[in-house]
Formats: sequence, structure tokens, C-alpha cells
Amino acid sequence: HVPIVHEMKELSSHQLGTIYDQVARLPGRYDELASYLSKNSRILFVNYPNITRASDGICHSNSNGGKWFDCWEKVAEISKGYFENLEMRVFDKLNQHIKDACARHKWTLIDVSKRSIGHGICECDEPYFNFPESKSCDIQGDPYGVVHPNYVGTMKIYYQPIYDAVEKAVNEITNKESSLEKEIKAKLRADQIAKLKEKAKQKMRESVDAEIKKIKAEREKREAEQRREELEFFKALQVQKKIRLDSLSLIKK
Repeated sequence: HVPIVHEMKELSSHQLGTIYDQVARLPGRYDELASYLSKNSRILFVNYPNITRASDGICHSNSNGGKWFDCWEKVAEISKGYFENLEMRVFDKLNQHIKDACARHKWTLIDVSKRSIGHGICECDEPYFNFPESKSCDIQGDPYGVVHPNYVGTMKIYYQPIYDAVEKAVNEITNKESSLEKEIKAKLRADQIAKLKEKAKQKMRESVDAEIKKIKAEREKREAEQRREELEFFKALQVQKKIRLDSLSLIKK
């Protein structure tokens, strides 16, 4: 955890350089993270809300007409340029790295970057963040919640976008499963129809084969009957021939 302000003072250029270096290393860290995740995972990635803007614009020591002295306790002079630099070189860069990582790895980006504008750490009337460290200590008993959203900020910044994104993802998965279920049912119906068609073809083949056998048997029967009749006819002719020969022999005698 590297604070963006310390003891209500601007960080030194060295301290800011450390933060800039950490932000610059994020693309590689996100790629490393992706290597540990399943390719089939559905990732919803929430970016960071902007803490640098109050209701009257970019934070500085006279934000809210100087009222933040009351809600921030005693503060040193923190310039407008300091917060503009933080916004441009930290929060904008940070969220751009997240956006790029989501594009590279096909993660779903939940963009909350503008939902806190007007309620930054220098907003006294309706702040969305724990600041200074004493606020964090009052709420959670330690200083590590500083600059993190308070309860109101959490509900205002994150609740609806995350709810909508999760609902959309669940619906997409459900619709995908429904489509897959329909595809499976269609394939099963197609398989059943194919089996019924094959069964009908088999029955037709069996019926045709049986009819062919029947016709063949009837033809063989007719042919046998015809041969028998021809044989009987031939025998009758032989008998008639013998009778004529016998009759001629008797006449000659």
C-alpha cells in the first residue's frame, strides 16, 4: 500500500516516482495473472474510482471553499497541480492498463472510474472515501482503509455496476446453456429420425427381399409345373405314336 499523500503533505518526487514505476509494471502483472486463470474462466474486472475530484472540481487545499480543512483536520498546502498530476499519471494510467488488459485477455471490464467524481477525498459534504487515516482508524481500527471507499462510496460506486454485470454474465451463460441444450436436443431428434429412417429402410429392404423370394418361388413352381405338363404331353404323344404303329401292324397282317 503506497499512500498518495502522507501526513496531509504532498509526496516527494522520489515517492511519486516509486508509484509511477509500480503503475508502469502493471501490464506485465496483469498478463502474469492471466496465465494462472483458466482460458474458460469468465472474469469481471472492476477498475478504480477517481478520488481526485470534489463537487467543485479537482482537489486542492482550498477545495469546497476551504471547508475540507474542517473535515480533513489540519492539512498542509496541497496544490491543484499535485492532484492533476495524480489523476493523469496514476489513476488514468492505472485504469488504462486495466482496460488494455481486459481487451488482451477478453475480460469483462466494469467501469466505475467516473462514478465517484464529485465525491473525492477532498469532498466534505458527501465523501465516498476514507480520508484521512484517522477516518480509517475510526471505522476499521487501522489506517489501511485510507483512500478506500467508505460504506456510502461502496454502495454508490460499485453496487449497481457489479450487480448489472453479474446479472448480464449469468443471463449470457444461461442463454448459452439454453442454446447448447437446444442444440443437443436437436441433434438427439436428428439422430432419432435418422435411426427411424434406417429402420424403415431396413423393413422395406426385408419386405422387398421377401417379395422377391415369393415371386421367385412362384416362378420356380410355375416352371416346374410347366415342365411336368410338357413331360406329360410328351408321354401322351409317345403313347399315341405307339398306338398308331400297333394299329398299322395289325392292318398289314
